[in-house]
Amino acid sequence: MIDFRDLTTIPGFRWGFQVDQRGDYHFSQPHPAGGPDHNRARAFLQLWQTLPQDVFLADYSFRNGRVFVRVVSDGIIVLFCDKLVRRSIISTALDALIHHPEASTILSPPPAHSLRPAPLTAAPPPPAPSDSGSMTRISLTGEATNPAAPLPDDVVRDLTAYFTEEIGPLAPMIARKAAQKAGMDLTALVLGQWPGLLNTLADIIENPAKRERFLDKAVLLRKRF
Repeated sequence: MIDFRDLTTIPGFRWGFQVDQRGDYHFSQPHPAGGPDHNRARAFLQLWQTLPQDVFLADYSFRNGRVFVRVVSDGIIVLFCDKLVRRSIISTALDALIHHPEASTILSPPPAHSLRPAPLTAAPPPPAPSDSGSMTRISLTGEATNPAAPLPDDVVRDLTAYFTEEIGPLAPMIARKAAQKAGMDLTALVLGQWPGLLNTLADIIENPAKRERFLDKAVLLRKRF
């Protein structure tokens, strides 16, 4: 199971849960059996089970929030977030958690015959939605990476260049000091620090348009490692 504690530092993340193929729930924080969030999770899962079986990843956008879904080999992961949460940060952090070697379960793209947890019994019917949502479908791909491996120098260089384009020539110094404050060394970064580094630099860019432009380019660097 993934460690939800690594997601709680992301601005806009509310709570989440993972359900394995046995129907066991694992929440981001203690939730009593039969409590409101537990019931919401069961209702959401029942609704999800009515969707086509080729959906590996989804992003539902509603008036009051967003829901991110990942189907993995041992079930499904669901994250509830604020409306304006940064999708790129959530996706990057979730990728890092799924591929972490210390996870108790290896979470990889599921086989075609087992894309969703087995149906649950005695689940309450899902509540009628109060507003419409949108969903983006993306195939889940990629190999597991070692979070302790060094982050490629060219990735750090290009990330710093993108950061400089948005805040000016003092960006390298600002990035270095911000990274140090967050417990990172820009000259000796490892793959597991990638989500934290993106989050740290993005938080410095006050202009929303510039911040999103930076993230749109920065998140593509993930393809290099």
